[in-house]
Amino acid sequence: MFNLDLDYLFLNLLLLGVFAYSGKKISAGSKYKGYAFICIALYTFVLGSRYMRGNDYEHYIEVYVYGYGIGTIQPLFTGFNDLLKENGVQALHIFYYYSLPFIIAGFIFLSRFKKYAKYMLPFFLIDVIYFNEFQIRQSLGYTFVFLFLYELFRTEYITVNRLSSYRKYIMCYLYIMLAYSVHTADAYIMAIILVVYLAKKTMIPLVISIPAYLIGTFVISRLSDITFLQSFMAGFEDSETLFSRYVENSDKWFSAEGYKDIYTRNPIVRIFEVAGNISLFILSYKYIKKCCNERWIICLTNLFIIGAIVKASFINLEIMNRLGGNLKIFVFAPLSVVLFYRKQLKRTFWTKVCFLCLTFWIYDYLRYLFLRGDMTKFIWDIMLY
Repeated sequence: MFNLDLDYLFLNLLLLGVFAYSGKKISAGSKYKGYAFICIALYTFVLGSRYMRGNDYEHYIEVYVYGYGIGTIQPLFTGFNDLLKENGVQALHIFYYYSLPFIIAGFIFLSRFKKYAKYMLPFFLIDVIYFNEFQIRQSLGYTFVFLFLYELFRTEYITVNRLSSYRKYIMCYLYIMLAYSVHTADAYIMAIILVVYLAKKTMIPLVISIPAYLIGTFVISRLSDITFLQSFMAGFEDSETLFSRYVENSDKWFSAEGYKDIYTRNPIVRIFEVAGNISLFILSYKYIKKCCNERWIICLTNLFIIGAIVKASFINLEIMNRLGGNLKIFVFAPLSVVLFYRKQLKRTFWTKVCFLCLTFWIYDYLRYLFLRGDMTKFIWDIMLY
């Protein structure tokens, strides 16, 4: 539903403008920490001040006030909430404290890629802002996913003679355990990241990625009953977290009962989305392979490709949709690198068409700005009622 909320629009465009300007200055050689601080402060204010935005907003207000019931174990998340309550933080203000560690960790992670900051900072914001609103606890857990990636992409030479040499492995393990204690699914995401990082030193070939994506989009996504995935989910049954509830009800989540049309794209938009994804597959394979064939970008691009395929295949099935989206979130990396190197290779007619199709990647952000219905409120709005 179209809604033009002026303070919502102004603050979000200001946030995007600050990220874009800061990225441009950082790419030009300005000090990273100063601009990162400004971005972190503004992001925390805008996201922390939101009110009734995201499907789980009320739920996490209740969790903060009353806690989880018996049998649910999220020790770090629960402990963090308890610490906030002990220091007198009101329920409406908790989102400042949820947003702050997420964005700090995000900028620690992004600090490895200052060269691409002109594009990476604004696209990072566009890709994570919706995630932060709608997956509150999981986005808080992504604090440790970003720190995990920061350590994983270390390139320092490893020796066996110094204890400090093992920091990369010790810290990665620590971040997995911390993420698990906030949101179990984040630990599984990190396991997938680690497998992709270790197993594939080259990008997923186009002869695999494009057919898989098209089959997922136009064939698998049309199946309303995919109960065969229950056996896959059985591997998570030992978890005593909210994630296990999905598993316990897998006969519902992976059958017609768990099918949700709310995620279905308009046919025209879906074609636009297919063109945008495939174009980025093609351009990433071409530009990254020839201009920036480094392990970190190969890993993040492969994660994006896997996420895009999973999300397209199971777009109407909540749990798989989220899994795909949580991997696809890394699209900001290949998109930024492709745009950074766009002038270095000769562009054919079809390459130009692919670049034109990349305009799809601002579509969801435009929806975020203008098609939010009544989800545009800030905490100061409640003073009007």
